[in-house]
This record gives sequence, C-alpha cells and structure tokens, in this order.
Amino acid sequence: MTQAPPAVELVLFEDGPQQAYFDLDQCRDIATHGMAQGVSGFIYNHNLYEWFNENHEEIESYLNDWIKDTGLAETYIQHIGKQCEDHLDLKAKAVWMYVELQCYAFVSKHDPEF
Repeated sequence: MTQAPPAVELVLFEDGPQQAYFDLDQCRDIATHGMAQGVSGFIYNHNLYEWFNENHEEIESYLNDWIKDTGLAETYIQHIGKQCEDHLDLKAKAVWMYVELQCYAFVSKHDPEF
C-alpha cells in the first residue's frame, strides 16, 4: 500500500495572534488568479486592516525586500501607493500583495509543474 505524501500547507503570520493556512491547491489558485477572486478571511476591508495592523512588520519587511530585489522601487509604498486612495486602501493592497507573493513562492517550491 502506497502512502500519500504528507499534506503541504503554507502558514502565514505564524507569530501573530491569528494565522492563515493555505493548502497547495489554494495557493495555486491565489498565485494564478490573485486575491481579488475572493479568499475567505481576506475579502472585507475590515479583515484586511486587521491582518495588516496585527502583522505590519512582517508584511512591510517582506514587501520592501521583494520590491528592492525586483528593482521596481525602493519601498512597497512607492510601488503601490500611487494606486491607493488612502492609507486604508494601502493596507488592504499590501495584505493582498503579501499573500499573493507568499503563495506564488510556496507553489513554485512545491509544484515543479507550476
């Protein structure tokens, strides 16, 4: 009898008061279609503001490192700030961007056919 491979799961905000869990299929959908498709727990602005407020250091650090590595800008705020209506919109977009990038990296690592 062949054993199924262990389930692979992405855990975000491990050090925060609440975590977000995504399996490989969910990550593949997010990496392919983005967060705008509607991802449970990340749809309503008040949820996004809460995720950002509780995890802003992790989110901002990751996004700033990614932005600098790509050479698009010096900070993530310079990159997405022009698209934002206000600081709340910036928080929401930062959370979505963070989750999308994390899912993309996770799928790239765990799915050789991606």
